[in-house]
Amino acid sequence: MVLQLPLARFRRTATHAAVVGLCAAALFLVAADTPIGSIRAAEPHEEPWAQVGVRVESRPGACTYTYTVLSRYPDRIAGLQIGYDIANGACELTGARPHVLPDTVGSPPGWESTPAQSEHDSTTFAVYWRVTPDLLDSASIATDEMLSGFSVTLPRPDPLYESCHWTLRFRWNQDILGYGGSLRPEGALTPGSGTISGRVVNESGSGVPFASVVLRRTRQSDTTGPDGRYLVSGVPAGFNTLVGSALGYHSREIGHVRVVKDAATTADLRLVAWPAPRTPCALYVTARDRLALPFPGGIVDTLGAFYLEARENIPPRRADDDSLQRPFIRTFGSQGVDLFYRGIRGDSATTAFTASVRRHFVDANEERLLRIAEEAYPPPDAILAIAGRYASKQDLGREKHLWWYGEFDGVRLPYAVTMDAVRYYLALIQATARGDSSQTGGIPMKRANFSYTASVSPRQSTLSRDGRVFEDVYTVELRLSWSNYCGSLCACSFNLNRTVVLRADGTVLCVFGDQKPMVIVS
Repeated sequence: MVLQLPLARFRRTATHAAVVGLCAAALFLVAADTPIGSIRAAEPHEEPWAQVGVRVESRPGACTYTYTVLSRYPDRIAGLQIGYDIANGACELTGARPHVLPDTVGSPPGWESTPAQSEHDSTTFAVYWRVTPDLLDSASIATDEMLSGFSVTLPRPDPLYESCHWTLRFRWNQDILGYGGSLRPEGALTPGSGTISGRVVNESGSGVPFASVVLRRTRQSDTTGPDGRYLVSGVPAGFNTLVGSALGYHSREIGHVRVVKDAATTADLRLVAWPAPRTPCALYVTARDRLALPFPGGIVDTLGAFYLEARENIPPRRADDDSLQRPFIRTFGSQGVDLFYRGIRGDSATTAFTASVRRHFVDANEERLLRIAEEAYPPPDAILAIAGRYASKQDLGREKHLWWYGEFDGVRLPYAVTMDAVRYYLALIQATARGDSSQTGGIPMKRANFSYTASVSPRQSTLSRDGRVFEDVYTVELRLSWSNYCGSLCACSFNLNRTVVLRADGTVLCVFGDQKPMVIVS
């Protein structure tokens, strides 16, 4: 029987596993049906089947650890685990002081992430990435291929994330349960990495500020400065593809950009301006300074969280369990969050408070368009005009990015589906689940549910809607729903959908669906 070690949770019952150490590369191989004591040292000249490197980027208030996988094995890699010691069967990451918990986990296109935990009551965990089921053949890592973009962002540096172990899962070989070892600096990977730098300019040669330069098939990117200059570091040696885009310009792609180990490569991108849109809608403001903010980015409190497998049920509360409410987390990353809380005040329900977020995108360009749609805010006057008795116009006027028009029992009522709205309802779920009623007018909630989905359509040559015709555009669909229950004759629920029409450069041409939703109350 094959023991599936690198799944979402790990239990230390590996009685039929073997660990074969590759000493020179500090790697470990686990095979099935072999006594646990059978360990063999590899010859120093043996080349490892795979390597994983780490790059550290620190900035005020955040530290990001980005992991890069280099494959040499004749099978596709479909899973990566950071912070799991396969030799000892133990998770290594922890939020116990002086260490810190992640704010955000990022994934390359076609991959999804989730925390992993050996036991629910354990204080240690690992971070696990796997290819989404429908992209196993296209997104998994092939032989002699290098893939980056596996990232963990913390509020401050933690050396655990650059000194822990890693484990890989292969696509086809079921006899090999896992292949793992110790991290090394990204620059020490073979064939190594270099940098790409240059300028993004317009048709007259002037620098284009705030342009996005993305390395295709990774999450590596940079945003140009006032003079249009950019720098992408840690680029795998070999041939790469760059994509440059900026608001008001056609995107530009440059392929076969050769990068040499420990060397700097220069590549300039010239962008051509789009013509002015022929069918503008109401003026929407894109919060461009917020487009690079990570999601969930600290809005989810993971302290003391329990991590679940995809189909694992939440265990009922024990009779003697008087601990504070802690979340059960099934998914946690930039493309999805699943939170569950048990009932409070004697309520035996196992999922009294839930939050589900799904953000669907297949590459860095779709993620950029989705972020722009989420950060497009309507004209404040449109909201103030309908506020009426629902909220003070003075209170609404103080909001920098206004998306709501009023309140019911302290819960904000949305006019537009935006990222600020998503963050608000995620925070509200967590507060009400902990029994905090300060945000709901002092009314304690017994149940609350929040869901949000976002998706990007393929490019459309022609789109007709509500008497308007758009050419060569993308659409982003955003859907939000909320419900809460606080007792007899005390409930509220609503749904709101939004469609954002954008050009490839990210210009918002039109927004449909922003309105006062039907609010059901009792």
